[in-house]
Amino acid sequence: MKKLILIAVTGAILISCVLISAVLGGSAVESSPGRQLEASESEDKTVFTLSAQNGRLVVYKEGEDEPFLVTDTYVSSLPKSDRINLENGVEVKGERELKRAIEDYCS
Repeated sequence: MKKLILIAVTGAILISCVLISAVLGGSAVESSPGRQLEASESEDKTVFTLSAQNGRLVVYKEGEDEPFLVTDTYVSSLPKSDRINLENGVEVKGERELKRAIEDYCS
């Protein structure tokens, strides 16, 4: 039974990583329903904070109260050091760094 749960959780994480990579891999990132952030030089200065919320990896854009991105990645599946960092908030600048950080946490 534990193996089945582990396989299901691993599958969900892998699917989440693929979806996140597909979303962040384009020229625009969907930030919430009806809003898109266009790729531009000014985005390189945008600060994002990765954190844990309700057991999942969540991304906030600086100055906003609503999540920019909610992933299906459960922080409980991450190494302890990553969980601690996410509890304190991990800041990254620009979409490229955000994409790298999310890929690191999903792999």
